[in-house]
Amino acid sequence: MPNMKPEVFNAVLNPQIILEILAASDEFILESLIDTIQTYMIEMQSEWLQLNIINPLNIVCKYEHITRLRNHLIELVCEKPHLLFASMDFPLLEESALIYVLKQDDLELEEMKILENVINWGAANSNPKLSQDRTKWTNNDLLVLKRTLHKCIPFIRFFHIHYNDLLSAPFQDILSKKLKNNVRNYHLNPYATERQIQVLPPRMSDKLDSDLISFNEINRVAGWIDYRGKPYAYQENPFVFKLLLRGSRDGFGIDTFHNLCDNEGATIVVIKVQGSGEVVGGYNPINWNVGKTSKRDNFGRIAYRDQRCYTSNSFIFSLTNPNDPTLSRVNSPMESIYWNGNKGPYFGSDLCMTNTSIWLSTQRSYERKIIQKEIFFAEDYEVFQVSIKNYQIRRKQMINNIDYKGIYSSSFVLCLFTFLYFSTSVTFKVFVFTLFGQLIVNWVLSYYQCYYQERLLDKVIYVDMALKIVPLLLIGRPS
Repeated sequence: MPNMKPEVFNAVLNPQIILEILAASDEFILESLIDTIQTYMIEMQSEWLQLNIINPLNIVCKYEHITRLRNHLIELVCEKPHLLFASMDFPLLEESALIYVLKQDDLELEEMKILENVINWGAANSNPKLSQDRTKWTNNDLLVLKRTLHKCIPFIRFFHIHYNDLLSAPFQDILSKKLKNNVRNYHLNPYATERQIQVLPPRMSDKLDSDLISFNEINRVAGWIDYRGKPYAYQENPFVFKLLLRGSRDGFGIDTFHNLCDNEGATIVVIKVQGSGEVVGGYNPINWNVGKTSKRDNFGRIAYRDQRCYTSNSFIFSLTNPNDPTLSRVNSPMESIYWNGNKGPYFGSDLCMTNTSIWLSTQRSYERKIIQKEIFFAEDYEVFQVSIKNYQIRRKQMINNIDYKGIYSSSFVLCLFTFLYFSTSVTFKVFVFTLFGQLIVNWVLSYYQCYYQERLLDKVIYVDMALKIVPLLLIGRPS
Protein backbone atom coordinates (compact mmCIF):
# COMPACT_ATOMS: atom_id res chain seq x y z
CA MET A 1 0.00 0.00 0.00
CA PRO A 2 2.72 2.61 0.72
CA ASN A 3 3.84 2.40 -2.93
CA MET A 4 0.32 2.52 -4.36
CA LYS A 5 -0.29 5.65 -6.44
CA PRO A 6 -3.55 7.63 -6.06
CA GLU A 7 -4.28 7.14 -9.80
CA VAL A 8 -4.84 3.43 -9.16
CA PHE A 9 -8.05 4.15 -7.25
CA ASN A 10 -9.45 6.08 -10.20
CA ALA A 11 -9.39 2.99 -12.36
CA VAL A 12 -10.98 0.50 -10.03
CA LEU A 13 -13.27 2.21 -7.50
CA ASN A 14 -15.93 4.90 -7.31
CA PRO A 15 -15.59 7.71 -4.71
CA GLN A 16 -18.30 6.40 -2.40
CA ILE A 17 -16.62 3.01 -2.04
CA ILE A 18 -13.27 4.72 -1.51
CA LEU A 19 -14.75 6.71 1.38
CA GLU A 20 -15.96 3.50 2.99
CA ILE A 21 -12.46 2.06 2.65
CA LEU A 22 -11.12 5.26 4.20
CA ALA A 23 -13.44 4.86 7.19
CA ALA A 24 -12.35 1.24 7.64
CA SER A 25 -8.69 2.29 7.37
CA ASP A 26 -9.21 4.76 10.20
CA GLU A 27 -10.66 2.01 12.39
CA PHE A 28 -7.43 -0.01 11.99
CA ILE A 29 -5.20 3.09 11.91
CA LEU A 30 -3.66 2.20 8.53
CA GLU A 31 -1.85 5.51 8.23
CA SER A 32 -0.24 4.90 4.81
CA LEU A 33 -3.55 3.92 3.24
CA ILE A 34 -5.35 6.81 4.94
CA ASP A 35 -2.82 9.28 3.55
CA THR A 36 -3.00 7.79 0.02
CA ILE A 37 -6.81 7.86 -0.09
CA GLN A 38 -6.94 11.44 1.21
CA THR A 39 -4.50 12.56 -1.50
CA TYR A 40 -6.58 10.82 -4.16
CA MET A 41 -9.88 12.34 -2.99
CA ILE A 42 -8.46 15.87 -2.75
CA GLU A 43 -6.55 15.84 -6.03
CA MET A 44 -8.68 13.54 -8.24
CA GLN A 45 -12.22 13.85 -6.85
CA SER A 46 -12.48 17.51 -5.92
CA GLU A 47 -15.49 18.15 -8.16
CA TRP A 48 -17.32 15.06 -6.86
CA LEU A 49 -16.71 16.16 -3.28
CA GLN A 50 -18.28 19.56 -3.96
CA LEU A 51 -21.37 18.01 -5.55
CA ASN A 52 -21.76 15.33 -2.87
CA ILE A 53 -20.38 17.00 0.21
CA ILE A 54 -22.82 15.70 2.85
CA ASN A 55 -21.68 12.07 3.19
CA PRO A 56 -17.94 12.89 3.00
CA LEU A 57 -18.45 15.45 5.77
CA ASN A 58 -20.28 12.90 7.91
CA ILE A 59 -17.36 10.48 7.54
CA VAL A 60 -14.43 12.86 8.06
CA CYS A 61 -16.02 14.46 11.14
CA LYS A 62 -16.61 11.05 12.70
CA TYR A 63 -13.11 9.61 12.38
CA GLU A 64 -10.05 10.96 14.13
CA HIS A 65 -7.21 10.37 11.65
CA ILE A 66 -8.76 11.74 8.45
CA THR A 67 -7.45 15.23 9.18
CA ARG A 68 -6.29 16.39 5.73
CA LEU A 69 -9.53 15.56 3.94
CA ARG A 70 -11.55 16.97 6.85
CA ASN A 71 -9.65 20.26 6.70
CA HIS A 72 -10.12 20.37 2.93
CA LEU A 73 -13.89 19.89 3.16
CA ILE A 74 -14.30 22.35 6.02
CA GLU A 75 -12.35 24.94 4.05
CA LEU A 76 -14.65 24.33 1.06
CA VAL A 77 -17.75 24.80 3.21
CA CYS A 78 -16.40 27.98 4.81
CA GLU A 79 -15.55 29.53 1.45
CA LYS A 80 -18.69 28.27 -0.33
CA PRO A 81 -21.43 27.73 2.30
CA HIS A 82 -24.04 27.08 -0.40
CA LEU A 83 -22.37 23.72 -1.14
CA LEU A 84 -23.65 22.56 2.24
CA PHE A 85 -26.69 24.62 3.13
CA ALA A 86 -28.26 24.62 -0.35
CA SER A 87 -27.78 20.87 -0.81
CA MET A 88 -30.93 18.75 -1.11
CA ASP A 89 -29.23 16.29 1.25
CA PHE A 90 -28.52 18.91 3.93
CA PRO A 91 -31.03 17.32 6.36
CA LEU A 92 -28.92 14.12 6.15
CA LEU A 93 -25.92 15.90 7.69
CA GLU A 94 -25.16 14.32 11.06
CA GLU A 95 -25.33 16.43 14.20
CA SER A 96 -21.59 16.02 14.94
CA ALA A 97 -20.69 17.27 11.45
CA LEU A 98 -23.05 20.25 11.72
CA ILE A 99 -21.56 21.24 15.07
CA TYR A 100 -18.06 20.96 13.59
CA VAL A 101 -19.09 23.42 10.86
CA LEU A 102 -20.75 25.81 13.34
CA LYS A 103 -17.53 26.00 15.36
CA GLN A 104 -15.65 27.55 12.42
CA ASP A 105 -14.75 31.23 12.79
CA ASP A 106 -14.24 31.70 9.05
CA LEU A 107 -17.65 30.46 7.85
CA GLU A 108 -18.53 33.12 5.27
CA LEU A 109 -22.23 33.49 5.91
CA GLU A 110 -24.29 35.98 7.89
CA GLU A 111 -25.12 34.65 11.33
CA MET A 112 -28.85 35.12 10.81
CA LYS A 113 -28.72 32.94 7.66
CA ILE A 114 -26.72 30.33 9.56
CA LEU A 115 -29.43 30.26 12.22
CA GLU A 116 -32.15 29.95 9.56
CA ASN A 117 -30.37 26.95 8.03
CA VAL A 118 -29.90 25.29 11.41
CA ILE A 119 -33.64 25.75 12.10
CA ASN A 120 -34.43 24.08 8.76
CA TRP A 121 -32.08 21.21 9.57
CA GLY A 122 -33.67 20.79 12.98
CA ALA A 123 -37.18 20.86 11.56
CA ALA A 124 -36.32 18.18 8.99
CA ASN A 125 -34.74 15.96 11.63
CA SER A 126 -37.41 16.41 14.29
CA ASN A 127 -40.40 15.82 12.01
CA PRO A 128 -39.93 15.27 8.24
CA LYS A 129 -43.64 15.97 7.69
CA LEU A 130 -43.48 19.34 9.43
CA SER A 131 -45.16 22.12 7.42
CA GLN A 132 -42.99 24.62 5.58
CA ASP A 133 -45.26 27.33 6.99
CA ARG A 134 -43.81 28.07 10.42
CA THR A 135 -47.00 29.78 11.57
CA LYS A 136 -48.65 26.33 11.52
CA TRP A 137 -46.16 24.77 13.92
CA THR A 138 -47.76 23.66 17.15
CA ASN A 139 -46.32 24.05 20.64
CA ASN A 140 -45.42 20.38 20.57
CA ASP A 141 -43.59 20.86 17.23
CA LEU A 142 -41.57 23.68 18.76
CA LEU A 143 -40.77 21.64 21.86
CA VAL A 144 -39.46 18.74 19.74
CA LEU A 145 -37.46 21.20 17.59
CA LYS A 146 -35.94 22.76 20.70
CA ARG A 147 -34.79 19.32 21.90
CA THR A 148 -33.36 18.47 18.49
CA LEU A 149 -31.28 21.66 18.38
CA HIS A 150 -30.15 21.85 22.01
CA LYS A 151 -26.57 20.72 21.19
CA CYS A 152 -26.26 23.07 18.19
CA ILE A 153 -27.64 26.24 19.82
CA PRO A 154 -24.48 27.02 21.89
CA PHE A 155 -22.43 27.39 18.68
CA ILE A 156 -24.64 30.02 17.05
CA ARG A 157 -23.18 33.54 17.46
CA PHE A 158 -26.42 35.06 18.77
CA PHE A 159 -24.66 38.16 20.04
CA HIS A 160 -23.91 39.11 16.45
CA ILE A 161 -27.55 38.90 15.39
CA HIS A 162 -29.80 41.89 15.90
CA TYR A 163 -32.02 41.36 18.95
CA ASN A 164 -35.23 42.29 17.08
CA ASP A 165 -34.61 39.46 14.58
CA LEU A 166 -34.81 36.96 17.43
CA LEU A 167 -38.28 38.08 18.48
CA SER A 168 -40.02 36.47 15.49
CA ALA A 169 -41.20 32.87 15.32
CA PRO A 170 -39.82 30.28 15.80
CA PHE A 171 -36.77 31.90 17.48
CA GLN A 172 -38.92 33.44 20.20
CA ASP A 173 -40.09 29.96 21.21
CA ILE A 174 -36.99 27.77 20.90
CA LEU A 175 -34.50 30.14 22.57
CA SER A 176 -34.31 30.36 26.33
CA LYS A 177 -35.40 33.52 28.10
CA LYS A 178 -31.92 33.82 29.62
CA LEU A 179 -30.25 33.74 26.20
CA LYS A 180 -32.61 36.39 24.79
CA ASN A 181 -31.97 38.63 27.80
CA ASN A 182 -28.21 38.20 27.40
CA VAL A 183 -28.42 39.17 23.71
CA ARG A 184 -30.50 42.24 24.54
CA ASN A 185 -28.09 43.29 27.31
CA TYR A 186 -25.13 42.76 24.99
CA HIS A 187 -26.53 45.20 22.42
CA LEU A 188 -27.21 47.72 25.19
CA ASN A 189 -23.82 47.36 26.88
CA PRO A 190 -21.39 44.88 25.25
CA TYR A 191 -18.55 45.55 27.70
CA ALA A 192 -20.58 44.83 30.82
CA THR A 193 -22.08 41.71 29.24
CA GLU A 194 -18.70 40.30 28.18
CA ARG A 195 -17.49 40.50 31.78
CA GLN A 196 -20.39 38.32 32.93
CA ILE A 197 -20.74 35.69 30.20
CA GLN A 198 -18.72 34.18 27.37
CA VAL A 199 -19.38 35.90 24.04
CA LEU A 200 -18.26 34.04 20.93
CA PRO A 201 -16.37 36.27 18.46
CA PRO A 202 -17.93 37.20 15.11
CA ARG A 203 -17.24 35.03 12.08
CA MET A 204 -14.05 35.77 10.16
CA SER A 205 -16.03 37.46 7.37
CA ASP A 206 -16.89 40.22 9.87
CA LYS A 207 -13.83 39.94 12.09
CA LEU A 208 -11.37 42.79 12.41
CA ASP A 209 -7.88 42.00 11.11
CA SER A 210 -5.99 43.36 14.10
CA ASP A 211 -3.48 42.21 16.70
CA LEU A 212 -3.99 45.33 18.82
CA ILE A 213 -7.66 46.26 19.03
CA SER A 214 -10.72 44.09 19.67
CA PHE A 215 -14.01 43.95 17.80
CA ASN A 216 -15.89 45.73 20.60
CA GLU A 217 -13.21 48.40 20.91
CA ILE A 218 -13.47 49.22 17.20
CA ASN A 219 -17.25 49.50 17.67
CA ARG A 220 -16.56 52.03 20.41
CA VAL A 221 -14.23 54.01 18.13
CA ALA A 222 -16.92 53.92 15.43
CA GLY A 223 -19.33 55.45 17.94
CA TRP A 224 -16.83 58.22 18.68
CA ILE A 225 -16.56 58.98 14.95
CA ASP A 226 -20.30 59.66 14.88
CA TYR A 227 -20.34 61.51 18.23
CA ARG A 228 -22.43 58.80 19.87
CA GLY A 229 -22.59 58.45 23.63
CA LYS A 230 -22.27 54.65 23.42
CA PRO A 231 -20.54 52.12 21.13
CA TYR A 232 -22.24 50.85 18.01
CA ALA A 233 -23.88 47.45 18.28
CA TYR A 234 -22.64 44.76 15.90
CA GLN A 235 -25.45 45.17 13.32
CA GLU A 236 -25.46 48.98 13.51
CA ASN A 237 -21.80 49.76 12.83
CA PRO A 238 -21.81 51.57 9.45
CA PHE A 239 -18.03 51.42 8.94
CA VAL A 240 -15.56 48.95 7.46
CA PHE A 241 -12.04 48.97 8.90
CA LYS A 242 -9.49 47.72 6.38
CA LEU A 243 -5.93 47.08 7.57
CA LEU A 244 -3.47 49.16 5.52
CA LEU A 245 -0.32 48.75 7.58
CA ARG A 246 0.99 46.65 10.44
CA GLY A 247 4.45 47.62 11.69
CA SER A 248 5.52 44.09 12.60
CA ARG A 249 4.47 42.88 9.14
CA ASP A 250 5.24 45.79 6.79
CA GLY A 251 7.94 47.69 8.67
CA PHE A 252 8.12 50.77 10.90
CA GLY A 253 9.73 53.18 8.42
CA ILE A 254 8.30 56.62 7.67
CA ASP A 255 8.38 55.91 3.93
CA THR A 256 6.45 52.67 4.51
CA PHE A 257 3.68 54.61 6.23
CA HIS A 258 3.35 57.14 3.41
CA ASN A 259 3.56 54.49 0.67
CA LEU A 260 0.76 52.42 2.20
CA CYS A 261 -1.46 55.02 3.87
CA ASP A 262 -1.31 58.31 1.92
CA ASN A 263 -4.46 59.40 0.07
CA GLU A 264 -6.53 56.52 1.48
CA GLY A 265 -9.17 58.73 3.09
CA ALA A 266 -10.15 58.53 6.75
CA THR A 267 -7.95 56.33 8.94
CA ILE A 268 -7.57 54.95 12.44
CA VAL A 269 -4.06 54.60 13.90
CA VAL A 270 -3.54 52.19 16.83
CA ILE A 271 -0.23 51.90 18.73
CA LYS A 272 0.89 49.39 21.36
CA VAL A 273 3.47 51.01 23.64
CA GLN A 274 6.64 49.03 24.22
CA GLY A 275 7.19 47.98 27.83
CA SER A 276 3.88 49.16 29.31
CA GLY A 277 1.50 47.47 26.87
CA GLU A 278 -0.66 50.61 26.72
CA VAL A 279 -2.83 50.97 23.61
CA VAL A 280 -3.30 54.48 22.25
CA GLY A 281 -4.26 55.89 18.88
CA GLY A 282 -6.06 58.50 16.84
CA TYR A 283 -8.67 59.07 14.14
CA ASN A 284 -7.96 61.24 11.09
CA PRO A 285 -11.09 62.01 9.01
CA ILE A 286 -9.04 63.33 6.06
CA ASN A 287 -6.13 62.00 3.99
CA TRP A 288 -2.55 61.54 5.07
CA ASN A 289 0.04 63.10 2.74
CA VAL A 290 3.71 64.06 2.60
CA GLY A 291 2.78 67.74 2.44
CA LYS A 292 4.98 70.49 1.01
CA THR A 293 8.72 70.16 0.43
CA SER A 294 11.11 72.68 1.94
CA LYS A 295 14.58 71.92 0.57
CA ARG A 296 17.13 69.13 0.33
CA ASP A 297 19.42 68.38 3.26
CA ASN A 298 23.21 67.98 3.11
CA PHE A 299 22.78 64.39 1.89
CA GLY A 300 20.49 65.35 -0.96
CA ARG A 301 17.38 64.01 0.70
CA ILE A 302 14.09 65.88 0.38
CA ALA A 303 13.15 67.81 3.50
CA TYR A 304 9.51 68.54 4.25
CA ARG A 305 7.92 71.23 6.37
CA ASP A 306 4.83 70.91 8.53
CA GLN A 307 1.60 71.55 6.64
CA ARG A 308 -1.42 72.20 8.82
CA CYS A 309 -4.72 70.57 7.91
CA TYR A 310 -7.91 71.98 9.41
CA THR A 311 -10.37 69.58 11.01
CA SER A 312 -12.35 69.61 14.24
CA ASN A 313 -13.50 66.01 13.88
CA SER A 314 -10.27 64.15 14.50
CA PHE A 315 -9.59 62.72 17.94
CA ILE A 316 -7.02 60.71 19.87
CA PHE A 317 -7.74 58.01 22.44
CA SER A 318 -6.44 55.45 24.90
CA LEU A 319 -7.86 51.93 25.16
CA THR A 320 -5.47 50.84 27.90
CA ASN A 321 -8.35 50.44 30.33
CA PRO A 322 -11.24 48.90 28.34
CA ASN A 323 -13.68 49.71 31.16
CA ASP A 324 -12.71 53.39 31.17
CA PRO A 325 -11.25 54.39 27.78
CA THR A 326 -9.98 57.92 27.24
CA LEU A 327 -11.36 60.06 24.40
CA SER A 328 -9.66 63.35 23.60
CA ARG A 329 -11.30 65.57 20.99
CA VAL A 330 -9.87 68.58 19.22
CA ASN A 331 -9.61 71.95 20.96
CA SER A 332 -7.40 73.57 18.29
CA PRO A 333 -8.68 72.57 14.82
CA MET A 334 -5.90 74.45 13.01
CA GLU A 335 -3.27 72.21 14.64
CA SER A 336 -5.15 68.91 14.85
CA ILE A 337 -3.59 67.15 11.82
CA TYR A 338 -0.27 67.81 10.07
CA TRP A 339 1.25 66.50 6.84
CA ASN A 340 4.98 65.95 6.78
CA GLY A 341 6.90 63.47 4.61
CA ASN A 342 9.62 63.17 7.28
CA LYS A 343 7.11 62.04 9.91
CA GLY A 344 4.47 59.34 10.21
CA PRO A 345 0.94 59.81 11.64
CA TYR A 346 0.94 63.37 12.98
CA PHE A 347 -1.88 64.45 15.33
CA GLY A 348 -0.12 67.69 16.20
CA SER A 349 2.27 67.47 19.12
CA ASP A 350 -0.26 65.30 20.99
CA LEU A 351 0.63 62.12 19.07
CA CYS A 352 3.33 62.04 16.43
CA MET A 353 5.57 59.39 14.87
CA THR A 354 8.93 61.13 14.44
CA ASN A 355 11.15 58.21 13.52
CA THR A 356 11.09 54.43 13.23
CA SER A 357 9.06 53.22 16.26
CA ILE A 358 9.63 56.53 18.11
CA TRP A 359 6.56 58.56 19.09
CA LEU A 360 6.11 61.90 20.88
CA SER A 361 3.13 63.04 22.94
CA THR A 362 2.80 66.54 24.42
CA GLN A 363 -0.74 67.81 25.04
CA ARG A 364 -1.61 70.88 23.03
CA SER A 365 -4.24 70.54 20.29
CA TYR A 366 -6.52 67.99 21.98
CA GLU A 367 -8.57 68.15 25.18
CA ARG A 368 -6.86 65.48 27.25
CA LYS A 369 -3.56 63.70 27.55
CA ILE A 370 -3.79 60.03 26.49
CA ILE A 371 -0.38 58.82 27.75
CA GLN A 372 1.88 60.10 30.52
CA LYS A 373 5.13 59.55 28.63
CA GLU A 374 6.26 62.32 26.29
CA ILE A 375 8.55 59.96 24.35
CA PHE A 376 7.80 56.28 23.85
CA PHE A 377 8.58 53.38 21.54
CA ALA A 378 5.97 51.37 19.63
CA GLU A 379 6.05 47.60 20.07
CA ASP A 380 3.70 47.51 17.08
CA TYR A 381 1.25 49.80 15.32
CA GLU A 382 -1.59 49.44 12.80
CA VAL A 383 -3.36 51.80 10.41
CA PHE A 384 -6.90 51.10 9.20
CA GLN A 385 -8.78 52.72 6.37
CA VAL A 386 -12.29 53.75 7.49
CA SER A 387 -14.97 53.43 4.82
CA ILE A 388 -18.74 53.16 4.69
CA LYS A 389 -20.16 49.61 4.82
CA ASN A 390 -23.70 50.26 3.58
CA TYR A 391 -24.71 53.66 2.23
CA GLN A 392 -28.44 52.95 2.47
CA ILE A 393 -28.20 52.13 6.18
CA ARG A 394 -25.79 55.03 6.64
CA ARG A 395 -28.21 57.57 5.12
CA LYS A 396 -30.99 56.33 7.37
CA GLN A 397 -28.73 56.57 10.44
CA MET A 398 -27.65 60.11 9.61
CA ILE A 399 -31.23 61.31 9.08
CA ASN A 400 -32.41 59.59 12.28
CA ASN A 401 -29.54 61.13 14.27
CA ILE A 402 -30.80 64.67 13.57
CA ASP A 403 -32.09 66.33 16.74
CA TYR A 404 -35.57 67.15 15.42
CA LYS A 405 -36.91 67.88 18.89
CA GLY A 406 -34.09 70.36 19.52
CA ILE A 407 -34.65 72.07 16.16
CA TYR A 408 -38.36 72.47 16.82
CA SER A 409 -37.77 73.66 20.41
CA SER A 410 -35.22 76.31 19.42
CA SER A 411 -37.50 77.58 16.64
CA PHE A 412 -40.45 77.75 19.03
CA VAL A 413 -38.43 79.64 21.68
CA LEU A 414 -37.30 82.17 19.05
CA CYS A 415 -40.92 82.46 17.93
CA LEU A 416 -42.04 83.34 21.47
CA PHE A 417 -39.25 85.90 21.77
CA THR A 418 -40.08 87.66 18.48
CA PHE A 419 -43.80 87.66 19.36
CA LEU A 420 -43.01 90.17 22.13
CA TYR A 421 -41.53 92.71 19.70
CA PHE A 422 -42.87 91.88 16.24
CA SER A 423 -46.23 91.39 14.61
CA THR A 424 -47.88 88.00 14.39
CA SER A 425 -47.15 87.67 10.67
CA VAL A 426 -43.46 88.45 11.14
CA THR A 427 -43.28 86.03 14.05
CA PHE A 428 -44.78 83.28 11.88
CA LYS A 429 -42.28 84.02 9.09
CA VAL A 430 -39.38 83.85 11.56
CA PHE A 431 -40.63 80.51 12.89
CA VAL A 432 -41.00 79.01 9.40
CA PHE A 433 -37.63 80.38 8.25
CA THR A 434 -35.67 79.08 11.25
CA LEU A 435 -37.47 75.73 11.40
CA PHE A 436 -37.11 74.82 7.74
CA GLY A 437 -33.71 76.47 7.48
CA GLN A 438 -32.30 74.29 10.26
CA LEU A 439 -33.95 71.18 8.80
CA ILE A 440 -32.50 71.80 5.34
CA VAL A 441 -29.00 72.50 6.69
CA ASN A 442 -29.07 69.37 8.87
CA TRP A 443 -30.36 67.24 5.99
CA VAL A 444 -27.55 68.52 3.76
CA LEU A 445 -24.97 67.86 6.49
CA SER A 446 -26.37 64.37 7.11
CA TYR A 447 -26.39 63.49 3.41
CA TYR A 448 -22.79 64.67 3.05
CA GLN A 449 -21.63 62.84 6.14
CA CYS A 450 -23.26 59.67 4.82
CA TYR A 451 -20.45 59.50 2.27
CA TYR A 452 -17.63 61.24 4.15
CA GLN A 453 -16.50 60.95 7.75
CA GLU A 454 -15.42 64.61 7.73
CA ARG A 455 -18.37 66.90 8.36
CA LEU A 456 -19.19 69.51 5.73
CA LEU A 457 -19.28 72.27 8.34
CA ASP A 458 -17.13 71.85 11.42
CA LYS A 459 -19.08 74.25 13.58
CA VAL A 460 -22.78 73.64 13.05
CA ILE A 461 -23.50 76.02 15.91
CA TYR A 462 -22.52 78.96 13.67
CA VAL A 463 -25.13 77.91 11.12
CA ASP A 464 -27.76 77.61 13.84
CA MET A 465 -26.87 81.10 15.13
CA ALA A 466 -27.14 82.57 11.63
CA LEU A 467 -30.53 80.97 11.09
CA LYS A 468 -31.76 82.61 14.29
CA ILE A 469 -30.28 86.06 13.73
CA VAL A 470 -30.74 86.58 9.98
CA PRO A 471 -34.57 86.49 10.12
CA LEU A 472 -34.53 89.36 12.56
CA LEU A 473 -32.41 91.39 10.16
CA LEU A 474 -34.22 90.53 6.94
CA ILE A 475 -37.87 90.06 7.78
CA GLY A 476 -39.60 93.34 8.30
CA ARG A 477 -39.64 95.69 11.26
CA PRO A 478 -41.74 95.65 14.39
CA SER A 479 -45.23 96.96 13.85
